[in-house]
Amino acid sequence: MKKFIYLNIFYLLLRREIGILTEDFRILYRCTKLLEELGKSYVILSDSKEAYKYPVILTTKNIRGENIVFLKNVDIDVRRAIPLLYGRKRFNNLYIGVDPGKTVGLAALGDGLILEKRNVYSISSLKKFVSIWLEGYPSQNYTLRVGNGSPTERNEIIMNLFGKVDIEVVDERATSITKEDSDAAVRIARIRGRKIYRIPSISISDGEIRNIQRLSRIESHGKITISREMAKKVILGEITLRDAIERTLQKN
Repeated sequence: MKKFIYLNIFYLLLRREIGILTEDFRILYRCTKLLEELGKSYVILSDSKEAYKYPVILTTKNIRGENIVFLKNVDIDVRRAIPLLYGRKRFNNLYIGVDPGKTVGLAALGDGLILEKRNVYSISSLKKFVSIWLEGYPSQNYTLRVGNGSPTERNEIIMNLFGKVDIEVVDERATSITKEDSDAAVRIARIRGRKIYRIPSISISDGEIRNIQRLSRIESHGKITISREMAKKVILGEITLRDAIERTLQKN
């Protein structure tokens, strides 16, 4: 009997398919889209009796079990199911790698496994995904590791995430050269860095301010040029360029 149980558990772990059991088609669509984005196999179920066949079940139905994840917030709950695919309730360590620059590479690693990686193009998108990963991937410890290149962008990232997660600065010279920002973020996530205990000061050059003001003229079709103070807020990630333009238009 014990041999049968162990073999069944082993079979489930090898299978690594997620079962989805719901009659809500909007949730079903969002689940399948996200799982495909994460590269995870899934099976759409029609009966709760099939739940025992899969290492994890995503559902909106009132069923119980150690392999059941109830769907309330798809972005969070789908990710909560991932550790169960590997036979664990949570990871020991979740490392988030960040490759700073105009395009920011992001990667989430759970106990060395690459859970997901992507490129983002704004501080708001960066904060969104880091927040989702911190809540979605269960782990005993969380650390964000940011590369030390692109000092202005690096310091903006630290300023926006300081206090939400432990942060380390990684020497990017220890990473191999790669053309893809998200791949660089994977390498950064794997290297121990220097822990940050205070928010670094951010130096913004006149050139950066002028560039944001130039972009505001382009975005507003020549109607306005945002102020230097507004441009600084955009650079620091406090507001978006669109917000700065709308606020300036409202004043004028």
